[in-house]
Amino acid sequence: MSKVTYIQNSLTGGEFSPRLGGRTDLEKYATGAARLENFITLPHGGITRRPGTRFVAAAKFSDKAVRLIPFQFSASQTYVLEFGDQYIRFFADEGQVLNDTGSAPYEIESPYAADDLAGLSFAQSADVLYIVHQSHPPMKLSREGNTDWSIDVVEFVDGPYQDENKDASITLTPSATGELITNGGFDSNLNGWTDISTSPSAIEWDSSGWCNLIGDGTNIAGIKQSFPVVAGTEYPLTFTVKAGPVSMMLGTTDGGGELIAQTACGTGYQTFKFTPSASGTAYLRFFHTADASMAVDAVSCPQANVTCTLVASKDLFDAKHVGALWRIRHNSTVGYCKITSFTDPTHAAATILEPLGATTATSTWREGAWSDFRGYPEAVTFHEGRLWFGGSADQPQTVWGSASSDYENFTPGADDADPVVVELSSSQINSIRWLRSGRVLLIGTMGGEWRMGSVDSDAALTPSSATARQETTYGSAAISPAQVGGVVLFVQRSGRKLREMAYDYNQGGFTAADLSILAEHITAGGILDMAYVQEPDSILWCVRGDGVLIGFTYNRSEQVVGWHRHPMAGKALAVCSITAGDHDQLWLVVERTVDGQAARYIEFMTPPFDNQDQEDGIFLDCSLTYKGDKATTISGLEHLEGLAVDILGDGAVMPTQTVASGAVKLPHACSTVHVGLHYDSVLQPLRIEAGGDDGTAQGKLKRVTKVAVRLLRSLGLRFGRDEDALVDVPFRTPSDPMGSPPALFTGDKVIMTGLDYSRDGQFLIVQDKPLPMTILAIIYELTTNTI
Repeated sequence: MSKVTYIQNSLTGGEFSPRLGGRTDLEKYATGAARLENFITLPHGGITRRPGTRFVAAAKFSDKAVRLIPFQFSASQTYVLEFGDQYIRFFADEGQVLNDTGSAPYEIESPYAADDLAGLSFAQSADVLYIVHQSHPPMKLSREGNTDWSIDVVEFVDGPYQDENKDASITLTPSATGELITNGGFDSNLNGWTDISTSPSAIEWDSSGWCNLIGDGTNIAGIKQSFPVVAGTEYPLTFTVKAGPVSMMLGTTDGGGELIAQTACGTGYQTFKFTPSASGTAYLRFFHTADASMAVDAVSCPQANVTCTLVASKDLFDAKHVGALWRIRHNSTVGYCKITSFTDPTHAAATILEPLGATTATSTWREGAWSDFRGYPEAVTFHEGRLWFGGSADQPQTVWGSASSDYENFTPGADDADPVVVELSSSQINSIRWLRSGRVLLIGTMGGEWRMGSVDSDAALTPSSATARQETTYGSAAISPAQVGGVVLFVQRSGRKLREMAYDYNQGGFTAADLSILAEHITAGGILDMAYVQEPDSILWCVRGDGVLIGFTYNRSEQVVGWHRHPMAGKALAVCSITAGDHDQLWLVVERTVDGQAARYIEFMTPPFDNQDQEDGIFLDCSLTYKGDKATTISGLEHLEGLAVDILGDGAVMPTQTVASGAVKLPHACSTVHVGLHYDSVLQPLRIEAGGDDGTAQGKLKRVTKVAVRLLRSLGLRFGRDEDALVDVPFRTPSDPMGSPPALFTGDKVIMTGLDYSRDGQFLIVQDKPLPMTILAIIYELTTNTI
């Protein structure tokens, strides 16, 4: 028989899986616990009681899915968005945003039904939140003010598109070009223009189709054209001068300059805008009188929102093509249009968005990549100054990046600033589930995880340099991953494993270690949602399939990776986090049963108990706080009607009461009162590996005779072999004034256990009062037999 003193000075390993009950050889065994409920593992080594939650509002519907999305313009301007069944509501400054009259929650309509919410993906830039769903066109939610939000379909510029048609037998013939200027490219002759030259000045064309204005130094060399315009419409006029200057004039009379006065235009691209005050005819002239040959080309003035009919030579269109872009090329002129209505498989109406080159048949066309027919992207993120989209039903392994710093522009091109399109090349077709920006663009698919970057790792990602390669083959769930520094934490395809995607310099690539292996039981039922709270203690909060809230304290540099469970009186359904002053704030949707009815509440976790006064600690769920003159009746508790609640008044624990008519009565008046739902915090250490004279202490009878629990600013503790044998550990001392709660305690609380001999030497430490508890270490005095 041996007698030893043993200290467990770290619980950073969190709750261990029962499968590891025999792995005392693991280094982390000394930092783990068998049970860790409603305690948070601290990166410093100890554990602290989970703060309670504050009730904010009921969700709009008590029986439909709700999702919470953070909207963070800056550290001081943050919102939580309640996405529900075809609506969005807003929360700011720990409260619900009301309409301008203050009579009801402010809300806007949303295209997303309750069943769509789990499939939404988001990316924010300043006051705009881009939203994608595989069954809806990409949307953007814009904020103009606290009660001025709007959600609209993103009107992308010229793309993205599928590959150009390769079947010469399938042609498209547009019925109009959408261009007011006739033959602005001078591709054959003077068609559409009038020669206004005076001899011996003249007009001719070169092999490139330029219109050369050949002057003799005295007489006019010029051309003119007229076209119809509509009052109040702004028109862009563009052209290119090959050799200048060339005079340009635009008027409402032939030869007048009422719209654009005579202007000398130098060599290069020229752009003007004009808005006629009356409908009628506009007259355009280009001319000069110099002794030189000047030239113009690519004269363009698009018609506003002109509609044409597209005629296909074979069945091509479908009713689900409405809203799709179509890019059409005639020789060197490329334009695009949007389908507005479907007639039959060979006919569709379209609005011309950029003028087409001709009204003749052409086989050089490209169908838009996204539509109801082809599907829409499933993932979105920002990376290296571009907006990236990933995976659609028709192209599940394609990634599209916008033009550089022009997020809604997908005009095809090969310049460095042009959009990027990359298809992941693999033996299986696995749809993209998420995108995340890091040192490279990280991509999670159903079959594995990829990286996409430049061929030159130090160069920017461009159309010509983009390359993608698969890094791991675990497969990803469609859950937005968390970015922690340079690491991405993602849920594996089955929902049971959390993996850490990090760059390994030794291997020259990314690895994805299993962060659930020491506590695989905690993620049983699968992870449905998660949110990362960076400050103060770096915790990833997850919602489990059965509604249990679980936490994962993660600080890789300090080797802190510990799981903990947080059962509560209800089911957690969704989470998100925002910045709130000097800490991050976890918001939750919790399903509770109130007065016999199901309710879904929006709540947030209160700040960690650190330096607050004793009466300001909140360790109650779905709570509300009264602060004011001393009172005995606390009202406004309708959200807890019919429920038994715990009460903390001026730092003292009060008897449990049942809420009736939205109120409770206190036994005596208090000025700071917290009322909410009860939860227990429970710690059970692992089987003790200490005190064996002839090797391991495992399997030997042992008795823990004394335990010293090292506490920090704590009050209240129960100790025992199990829940049926708990005893209160006293905290009140003779120096504590009667009628006031004992002061918070810091130090070692020594407990004479009274425990019998057992082979595991385990016990429980429980906090079942709405009071703080932080445990820094546990010191055991135990006796171990030889057998």
